This record gives sequence, structure tokens and C-alpha cells, in this order.
Amino acid sequence: MMARPRTPIGTFGQISFASETTTTVTAHARFRDYDGRLRPVQATGSTRKQAEHNLKAVLARRSRIASGSTDLSGDSTFKRLVEIWLEDLDLQELAFSTRELYARDMRTLVQPAFKDYTLREISIMMVDRFLKKLAKESLSKAQHAKVVLNLALGLAVRYEAIERNPVRSVQRLRKPKRAVEGTDDRGARGGTSSRPGLVNCRASGAQA
Repeated sequence: MMARPRTPIGTFGQISFASETTTTVTAHARFRDYDGRLRPVQATGSTRKQAEHNLKAVLARRSRIASGSTDLSGDSTFKRLVEIWLEDLDLQELAFSTRELYARDMRTLVQPAFKDYTLREISIMMVDRFLKKLAKESLSKAQHAKVVLNLALGLAVRYEAIERNPVRSVQRLRKPKRAVEGTDDRGARGGTSSRPGLVNCRASGAQA
């Protein structure tokens, strides 16, 4: 008995359908990704025809990425990477709210700082300084920026546009230290002398 032919990379197998409700149909297919693995892909529609059309649109985008037609290299701009990264997000099983949050953080926090650079120009030092500067304004913003920047540059590594992800080597983000209230110039607090063994009389309750 002859073995079943393997699905070529960048293509998909037979489309099947399932009725989720009386008004929703889901079209399913298995797509062979650029890493050689078969992965399930699905899309919905109000009819079988619409579900199939929506599924083929998703598969076409996935095929374009798998075939390497994204033309991503070290000389590609960061803006181009973001376009491809957003397309890649659409192919993942992310909640709509998560996808929109990632897109917003990239658009408002990260892209303005890196849009004029090529991928090979983005260094560890550049990313480290960017995140530390943003952390001074808001630690939360810096953490959000680090997440999406790591995801986008991770995609660039997988597409062999750059050799390593600079975000992986930056210093860990920490909350900026603040001066402790009630501390005098010598570091004494609450009336306690900076010299060992000596306690202010008022602090100890002793009478003068």
C-alpha cells in the first residue's frame, strides 16, 4: 500500500466543516508550516461557503509567510518587521483583546523609538537604554514595551533576519529606588543616632 503523500510546506490539506450553531459554520484544515509541522487552522462564517472563503484567506496569509515571501533581512526596517509581526499575530490563537493590546503597545510605546532603524542596527545597548528610560516614566509601560519588542525581534530571529534577540540580554527591569522619608543626612531614622549603641534620649523616653 502506497504511503500517503506528504503535504508540501506552505500548503494545506482537505477542508472539513462543522456546524457550531444554526448560524455559524467552522471550516478546518491542516497547514504545513515553515518548520515542517502540520498545524490546525480554522475560520468561521455564517455559511459553509463563507467559512471556506475566510479560511482560505487565513491560509493564504500563512502560506505567504511560510514561503519566505516576506523578504525580511537585517536591512529591513523595524517598521517592516512590525507589519509582518502583526500578520503573524493574526495566525496565532490569541484572544482579540490580547492581540489589540499587543498592537497598541507596539504602536504607542515601541515603534516611535525604533521606526527609523534597520534590524541589524538594533543593539542590546540601544534596547537596554530605551527600556530604562521608559521605566523612569513608568515601570508598567517599560514592561509592556519589553514584551512586544521581545516578540517582534524573536520573529526576526526565527526568519533569520538577525542572529540573536537583543531583548534577551538586557538588564532586568526594576522599580526605581526612592529616598526613604524621615532619613537625615547621616542615614539616621526616628531620632536614632548613626553611631552604634547611642540612642536619642527623647526616642528612648529618658528624662533630660
